[in-house]
Amino acid sequence: MAAMDPTTAVRTDTLPAIATVLAPGAFASAPYAWVALSRAGRVREFLDHHEAIARAAAVLLWIVAGMLIESIGSFAEVYWIDRSRQDHPDMLAIWWRFLRSTWETEPIGLHYLRRMLVSFKFELNMFV
Repeated sequence: MAAMDPTTAVRTDTLPAIATVLAPGAFASAPYAWVALSRAGRVREFLDHHEAIARAAAVLLWIVAGMLIESIGSFAEVYWIDRSRQDHPDMLAIWWRFLRSTWETEPIGLHYLRRMLVSFKFELNMFV
């Protein structure tokens, strides 16, 4: 039997989602969760006795908060940061044309651009 490579268990799509949604959501919601748990004795007691529900609720909270942050970040990017460009309509037209393009083989620089996009989205979402 061949040894299993543990890195194949995590797809390449998972890491960008963790970086742009889950991490900012956990970071933003942590202070609120700490305040809520430190002041609510019955809630704390319930969560101590129902660990699986507590973990599922925490991950769900992180995802919802992260998606809200990502939406705010995307709005800020399009309507505040990019709006100052003089070629904004042309840039949007080029972007939509790029999104609709198809390739037989993936262009060489696309992997790099995808990695840079994840970095920029992470920075923007953490800022929000």
